[in-house]
Order: sequence, then C-alpha cells, then structure tokens
Amino acid sequence: MLYRQLVSNSRKLNYSFPLIMATLALMILGIALSPLLKVKLLPDRALPSVTVYYNYSDANAVVADSEVTSKLEAIFSNLTGMVAMKSRTGEGNGAVTLEMEKGSDMDAMRFEVSMLIRQVYPGLPQGVSYPQIQVSRPDEEERVEQLMTLVLNGPGNNRQLGNLAENEVKPVLSLIDGVFDVQVSGYTPLQWELVYDEGMLKTLGLSPAAIGSQIRDYHTTAGIGMVQQKSARGENLVSVPVRFAGLQNTGPNWENIKISAGNRIFKLTGLVKIQQAEAPANSFYRINGLNTVTINVLAAKSANQLRTSSGVKEQIFRLNQALPTGNTLEIVYDSTVFLKDEISKIAIRTGLSLLLLLLFIWLVSRSFRYLFVMFISMAANILIAFIFYYLAGIEIHIYSMAGITISLGIIIDNTIVMADHIRIGKGISVFRGILAATLTTAGALVAIFFLDDEQQLMLLDFAYVILINLGVSLFIAFFFVPALLDRLPLPRPDDTRVYKAKRRLVKAYRRYSHFIRFSARFRKAFFVLIILGFGLPVFLLPLQLDEKLWISKPYNAIIGGEFYNDYVRKVLDYTLGGSLRLFLKETNHEGLGSADRRTMLMVRGEMYEGTTPEKANEIVVRIENLLAKYNELEQFQTRIYGSETASVQIYFNKEHEFTAFPATLKSELESKVIEMGVGDWTITGVGRGFDNSLHEGARNSRVTFYGYNLEALKAFAEKFKTYLLDIQRVDAASIFINGRATYNDKVRTEHLLEFDDDRLSGAGIAKGSLLHQLIQLSEKELWVTDLYDQGNRHPVLLKAGQGQIPDYWQFYNLPLATGNDKFARLNYYGAMNKTRVADIINKENMEYTMVVEFDFIGSHGQKEYIVGKVIKKMADELPIGFRLKQQVFYSGMWGDKSETDYRLFIILLVLAIIYAICAVVFESLRQPFVVLVMMPVSFIGVFLVFYLFDIAFSQGGYASFLLLSGLTVNSALYILNDLNHVKKNSPRMNPVSQYIHAFRQKIVPVILTISSTVLGLVPFLFGGQKEVFWFSLALGTIGGLLFSVLTLVVFLPLFIRGIHINKEKNKVK
Repeated sequence: MLYRQLVSNSRKLNYSFPLIMATLALMILGIALSPLLKVKLLPDRALPSVTVYYNYSDANAVVADSEVTSKLEAIFSNLTGMVAMKSRTGEGNGAVTLEMEKGSDMDAMRFEVSMLIRQVYPGLPQGVSYPQIQVSRPDEEERVEQLMTLVLNGPGNNRQLGNLAENEVKPVLSLIDGVFDVQVSGYTPLQWELVYDEGMLKTLGLSPAAIGSQIRDYHTTAGIGMVQQKSARGENLVSVPVRFAGLQNTGPNWENIKISAGNRIFKLTGLVKIQQAEAPANSFYRINGLNTVTINVLAAKSANQLRTSSGVKEQIFRLNQALPTGNTLEIVYDSTVFLKDEISKIAIRTGLSLLLLLLFIWLVSRSFRYLFVMFISMAANILIAFIFYYLAGIEIHIYSMAGITISLGIIIDNTIVMADHIRIGKGISVFRGILAATLTTAGALVAIFFLDDEQQLMLLDFAYVILINLGVSLFIAFFFVPALLDRLPLPRPDDTRVYKAKRRLVKAYRRYSHFIRFSARFRKAFFVLIILGFGLPVFLLPLQLDEKLWISKPYNAIIGGEFYNDYVRKVLDYTLGGSLRLFLKETNHEGLGSADRRTMLMVRGEMYEGTTPEKANEIVVRIENLLAKYNELEQFQTRIYGSETASVQIYFNKEHEFTAFPATLKSELESKVIEMGVGDWTITGVGRGFDNSLHEGARNSRVTFYGYNLEALKAFAEKFKTYLLDIQRVDAASIFINGRATYNDKVRTEHLLEFDDDRLSGAGIAKGSLLHQLIQLSEKELWVTDLYDQGNRHPVLLKAGQGQIPDYWQFYNLPLATGNDKFARLNYYGAMNKTRVADIINKENMEYTMVVEFDFIGSHGQKEYIVGKVIKKMADELPIGFRLKQQVFYSGMWGDKSETDYRLFIILLVLAIIYAICAVVFESLRQPFVVLVMMPVSFIGVFLVFYLFDIAFSQGGYASFLLLSGLTVNSALYILNDLNHVKKNSPRMNPVSQYIHAFRQKIVPVILTISSTVLGLVPFLFGGQKEVFWFSLALGTIGGLLFSVLTLVVFLPLFIRGIHINKEKNKVK
C-alpha cells in the first residue's frame, strides 16, 4: 500500500530517481565484483570427512582389525557431528574414515580426533605407527587440480635441466597467487652408494646399521653441551650452547670419516666402496613419449583458474628472458584452454539466447522503448545478482551458468507482466501473482536440497544461482520497473489493433468451448487416457512384503506368486506402465556424476604382481610407439605409478575430436593390449568401455551381509552360497565370497614357505639358521642420510655388494650351510605354496560387511523373483544383530536396492512443496490439486523426449524436471487465479463461459512465457548430444513446455469444478 502510494506520487515526491540511481550503483558494484568470481569448468564441492591412517608391520588383517581398528572406532564413536564411520583394514595397515555433517568445524574436529588418538595410542600394540590424520573439507585449499604442464628445453642432460627447474623455475612459480604446488619430474637425482662386503663386516664385528648411524652423526647438526663465559660487559657469567654443525652442507668428505668398532677405528673408505649413481626411477611421467623434464603446476581448487593461468604465463615469459642461454620453458598442456572454449561457447549461446528473447519482445511490442526497459531490467538483474554470487561464494562453472541462462526467461516474464500491468493503468497489483509464480519455481528447486549429500554437489550452485536470480527479479519488478516506467512511460496498446485481433479469435474460442463440452461428456475416458499416458508404477511393485504387514499374506500369494511373475507381470508392466516405465526402465540414466568434458581416451593398466617399474615402463612404451605415428593426436601423457599401475591420457586435435578417428584408435589400442597379453587393461572415453581384466567378483548380482562378528558373518555367507547352488540359473563357478566391498581391491597372492619339521629335526637343522641364510640372499639397502650440493639433494645408501634376488630355481636349489661343514638344499626340507592374501576387512558404522557375488542367468524380473525368495529365506534365519541387503548396480556403483531410485521421491516432494504454495495463494485446499495434476501430465512430454531421442539423463535432465515443475504450475496458476476473479465478479455466468473468459485473458501471457523460455533454450541444442548436460537440459525442458500447452488446452478444463456437472447445459454466452 505504501509503495503503491509512492509510485502514484512519484513525480511529485521524486522517489523514482533515487531508486533508479540506487539500482545503477548496485549494477556498477556488480560489474566491479565480477572479476573476483571463481571461474572453472566443474563445481568444487566435497563432503567433510576425517580419515585416520596407521601401519602395523607384519600384522595380518584380522589382528590389525581387532587390536587397532576396533579400538580407534570405539573411541571415535561418540564424536559430535559424525554421520557415518567406515573402516578398511588390510595386511599391515588400516584406515578409519569419519563422515561429518555439512558445516562442521573441521579444524576443531581435527583437534578433537588428534586428542582421542593421543589417549588411545599408549594402549595400542608395539609396532603400530602413530596414526596420521587427513582432513577433507568443502573449502579446503589443499584440494588441487592440474593447471598447466611445462617442458624445460636446453643444453645438458636431464639431470642438469632438472636441477635448473628445481632451483630457478619452481621457486618463482610457487609464489603465484592460486598456485598450490609445482612438481618437477623427468629426471633422477644422483645418489651416493656405499657398497660393503657383509662377510668382512661380520669379521670386524660391524653391522651396516652401526656404520650408517656413525655416518649420520657426522652430517647431523646437534647440541653437544654448554660452556660458561663472561658477558660482553665482563660482569656476569653466561651459558652459551655449543653445537656440532655437521658436514650437511659441506659436501661429501669420505676420507675424513672414521668408523669405530669396539676399541678399533677404521677409515670409511677402507670398509666400503664409494660410488655415485643415478637413483632408480619409481615413477615415470612423459609427454608424447619423450623423456623430458616436465613441470606440473597445480592450482588450488578454490582459485580462479583463468587468473592463475594468466599469472603463470606472465612469469614464464619473464623466466624465458632470465634463464641461461639456450634454455626455454614451453607450455605443452593448459587446462584453461578447454575452459576458455567452453565459457566462450556458453557465452555465445547465452548471448544468442538473449538476442532471440529481445527480438521476440520487440516483435510482440513493436516498441524500442519497451525493448529498452526489458533489456536494462535484465542487465540490472544479472549484475546485481553478481554481488550475491560473490557474497555467497558461488563458483561460475557449467552448472551455475546453466542456472543463469534458464533464469533469463523467468526474469523477462516477471518484468513483462509488471510492465504490461503498469502500462494499462492497473499499477502494481499484479505483484502478488508474480510473487506466487516465482515462489512455485523456487519451491521446485528446493527439492535439490533433499537429495543425498553426494547427489547435491553438482546441482547445488545451479539451484543457488536460480534462487538468487529469482529473488533479485522480485526486487527489480517491484521497485526498479515501476520507477523506470515513471521516467520512461510506455504508450498504451493500440485499441484498434487489439480489437481486430480479438475479433479473429472469437471463432477460435467458440470452437474451443465446443471442445470443452465434448471432453466433459467423455471426461472419464480422458482421465483414463491421462493415467495410461503417464503410467502406473506397477513395474515397481516389490516381489515380497514383510510378513509383519497385515496385507503381506495375500500380497505375497498373488503378486509374489509364480503365475503373476511368469505370465501377468510383464503384460501389466507394458500396458499400465506408460511413459513413466519408458523413462525409468528404458532410458539411459548416467546419474549425477556425468559432465561435459573434452573428448579423451584413457588407457589404464594394472600390471601383474611382482612387476618392476622398469618392466612396467617397457610395456607402456609399446603403447606409446603405436600412438606416436598418428598426427591426429594433440598430445598423450604417460604416467607410471610404482610398479603396478600405469595410465596414458590421449587428447585429439580439435578437428578430429568428433570424427571416427577416436573410435578407430580405441579399436587399435584394444587389439594392441590383447596382443601384448601382459596386465589388465581398461580403455574408456569413447564408445563402450573396454576391459580385459579378470577381477574376481566382477559379477552381475550382489548381496551384502552385515554383522558384529566376522567369523559368524563368514559362516552365514557360506550358508547363503549353498542356497544359491540349488538355483539352476546361478552359475556355480561364479559364486564368490569376499569382504572387499569394491572391485578395485585386487585379490593378491603370496608365496608361503612351509618347512617339513620332521626332516629338519631328523637332520638336526635349526629352522632359524636356514631363514637367516635365505634373508642374506635378498638385496639389501639402507638409507643413511641426505647430502646437499648447491641445493640439490643426494641420498646416501648402504648396499650389500653380493646381495641379489634369487630366482625360483635358485631359491630351491642353492646349497645352504647346516653346520659341521654340511650343506643342504631347501627343496628337500621345505615347500613353497602360493596362497591368497587375506581379504581386506570392511566395516560400516562398526558393522563388518561380507559380500556374496554371483552371476544370474536370466531376466531382471526372474532374478528379482528367484533370488528374492532365497534372500527372504536367509533373512529369516539370521539372528538378531545380523542382516543382509540385496544391492543393484546404478550410475557406476553398487548401492542398496532401497536407496537407488530416488527420482520418484523427488517428483512427490516437488508436488508437496508446490501444493503448499498454491494452497496459500488460492486460499483453498482443493484448487491446488488442479495445478498439481497438470504437472505430472506435463512430465509425459519429458518422459517421451528422453525415450524417443535416447538422451542420456544426467544433471541436465534433473534440471529440466525442476524448471518445468515451476513453469507448468505458473501457467495453470495464472488461469485459475483469473478464473477465481471471474467467478467472484460474475457468479451467474455459465461455468464454461467463466473458464473461456479467464483462459482468454491469460493464454497470451502464458504462450509468451513458454515461447520466451523455449527460444532462450534453442541455442543450446546446437551442440548436439555430445554435450550431455546442455542438450538434455534444453531438449527436456522444451519437450515438457510444448507438451504443457497441450495439457493446458485439453486437460485443464476437465478438472474445473462445475464444468463437468453441467456438461449437458453448458453454453457459451
């Protein structure tokens, strides 16, 4: 009321000018803050957690779990704010992960966990390392990603270039704002090797450890005491510490180092042979197969990657001028190139979308002043929203930009409605309708906050951006637009032109009224059509119900019976499932983890046990040789981690990214790894993934047992296995019991040496003597210290000269001393058996987990029915404290069957939220149901679009559902709101006439709203299905909106109270 009075008297009181100036000031502030926004390709969000690691040498998994992991779990169990606790215990190590509530103070949590560890550590067994803490938090600076890769070229060998990179390049790049770390690779430092003769040392009474300790003392800075001396004034005595500076920074001086043994002193050079050699490489990193010195620049994920990249490039230019002659830095990989391309592509499409919207507005209004009002209002909305993006810490990435783009149509709609009402002299009374329509769209987005935490991460910024834009649009519509129109009044519409247009529509409305009477006559048939079109979720009916439910007996007898499942279920699923079944069962659901990325092939290799890093490198070089002959490749990066894991990332030239070449190369790589026959390989990124690995447990069915007793859990799993063996459709050879819980944990083996105690005793041979000699056969290496020469680190190692690793035959046949100048071979007194290493022990919330995996041969429905009965039988036999759950594979991971499909729950949640908003707006508990019915009917369009076009349902699909929920409701809400006014002002009018009158008043704004939104999304179809997010968002929303027009015209009148009651008497006045 107050603002309406201010607007009406704005010329007199001059309130419009301060409002316009304040808005302009906020726009300028938004422009100033825009460079400070974080810009990246994908969102940077994570769930807070604390992980505690420990090592327990020579302890098997069972011992480590009972003596260490369980004690840590017990003391952590009472932590405040913990939502889940998981642990993994393996051979000689373990980890406990504590998942915390969102918003937890992770610094305080780290301190509390460290205090608990300090309390429990004295009670842990000897040999357990002090547990280490790793904290993961949403805003953690330490979470990094690769920003850029550089190559240092120049004269000299790789070691010289590596030293130059460490001393000159790395310190400069590390100081750049946003750079977290700089890693130099491609060279191996020199190390000092002190080679000793073990027999000679044994004769002299020396051990390698004693020599290493004395060498370390020579190079260690340490305090050796205090001396008393007079102060500077000579009045008092003061204590002055005396420290031995050591030889740490003076370089090696081996001749002067003496080693004591009892009462004797030896020169070090007389005891060992001193040599300098390259340190063996434990990992490899190459670009395009070339052994070069590479510099990886890692950026903190909280940094603005574009600004950080610019800072790095600026320093590279300066370094190239300062480096010694002939040395240059070259950028070979820049992650921001793709980011810039994506941002420019999105910006062009957003600009094109905005241009189409403005062109559409001009075609409708034919007024440049009207067009200017729309443009400046939209600009004000976006720029002011930048302020809130900055304050809320929202990142600008692919999903937040999607929120900005799709909210443009809603922003324009609010501005158009307010401007039109002011232009025709109705003031700002329409703001209530704008507020209600905006709240319904916001209400639909609230469903995102009810998803699981991990599922929220991708869409959270998307929701925040739209909510901020909607909130700002209300401010613009209520304050800025009236003030702007007060200074730039719009002309009233041409009544003559409007009259002529209305005359042309009279016949159309008359025909529409006839259709309404017809549909009212066959209302039940239309309702059946709606129900069958949407679908009944009969295909989601469970096979069995819990016997505790009163309806379980008849339900299990009928729905769970063989006749229904063999002959009836499939027919009913197809006839009654409708578009909902096509969407849930037939479409490609990629889940919430998919994202638009550059075309790339990823080749991963898992080498067999015992493979050395050098051997792994030789294998990968064969793949590099295949890639090197193709000019279509922009770059391929090779990484070898340790001795068993390798990967090759392959990037294509832009002109070949979307040709047939990536698929052809993938096929050649598949043939190559099969031909090599070494290791387990996966090739992904283009088409269907390739995997030749023989992971145990890679089955199509999985049941997980939970309990607090590991041995009992294993027994129950074995019993369940016997039940599965009775099922003919279960492949007996595929049944596998493990505690791994994931396929990534490799089943490892070890050689177990077992002595024949009877033969050893008969020969008088001590087992310890043989073991000591066997240990001497192995290669031994002892780290002593690190020496520095001109800033370069050189490790010092003690090595046995005669040590070597024997092969299998030597191990069995080498003569071993047994005493009394006798020798014996091991093959007579012992045997080596290959055994499987104990499983990793997994626990969730202190419950052990045991997984039974198997292959079921048959359809999904048959598996649900047959295996379901066995699961029910096993569940009845489990005592209190034990349970089992069937799991399904969904979105690339295994999960509980009851927790996988949350899409139906989201739809119901959105319905509930919008019902509450509409009930407040209509002041009725009945009318909101009319609006709600329109929403699922409009979803038929989305269901059919994803099914017919075979579109991957990713984050874009969820976004289209949420956006459509609000927009569809808005259309029905406008018509029903006007219908209520018509009924109030003309209560004696025929119900059909009342509806036609309200429909005629609001169908044009509704069509304008839908058209503007559709036009705004059309540019995002240009990228095709290769851009999963944008294509599914645009096509899903467009399909739903176009179907919503049909819904409004055909089905909305069927739900209006009064039309169907007087269906025989309905006449249009």
